[in-house]
Amino acid sequence: MMKRFVLLLMMCTCVFQNKMKACFSAPDWDGGTSFLIIKPYSTDELAYRSSMLEETVTFWYEYLKHKVAVDEIRDYFKSADIDSFKDDMQKNAFLKQLRNDAFAQKYLTACLQLQAATQESWDYDRRESMKSEAAKSLRLLGNVPAAFEYRVALLQMRVYSFQDDIAKLKQVWNTKGKNCPEGTLKNRLKGYYAQALLQEKQTFEAFDIYAQLGDECSMNMIISK
Repeated sequence: MMKRFVLLLMMCTCVFQNKMKACFSAPDWDGGTSFLIIKPYSTDELAYRSSMLEETVTFWYEYLKHKVAVDEIRDYFKSADIDSFKDDMQKNAFLKQLRNDAFAQKYLTACLQLQAATQESWDYDRRESMKSEAAKSLRLLGNVPAAFEYRVALLQMRVYSFQDDIAKLKQVWNTKGKNCPEGTLKNRLKGYYAQALLQEKQTFEAFDIYAQLGDECSMNMIISK
């Protein structure tokens, strides 16, 4: 109860001090974690300037047993796009290593489709189409290798977040996400779980998670409301 009182007091103090000024400083995108409580496209675009990108690059570097240079992998994810995926499979040094890995290809396809669905664009028909394709690809993944267990959990939570399916979001967290080892990947999972809590009006619980993550944008969003 005291913890909630302190959080409420902090929120109110920030708002009354200056309604037009954010209570917290701007996040440090180079090392911070951002899980905006709006749609996930913001999160994933900002990921390219944060520790999220490095976590992804490190995973694939280890997964491929160092057969591809880290810079090659990083450069791919900075410009990866579903429209060029098939061509990239023939030319990109990173993707060439995955030509015989059916699951990895399906997983990346779903990720890139979701990326296309959540990008800011006036092409709403394409976004809706990619949204459906990403959900379909997710259903067709089949048996998930151990190495991808928590990455698929994150993909599921991203899809369910985009669909506003709060029940499934919480289910993935409770069955998979909360068991993920501590680190950047689990922080991303926690961020989407906090989004579910917020949708269910569990504001203090969500705010507590955002505070643990150092997610100042989401704390600001809650305060502003």
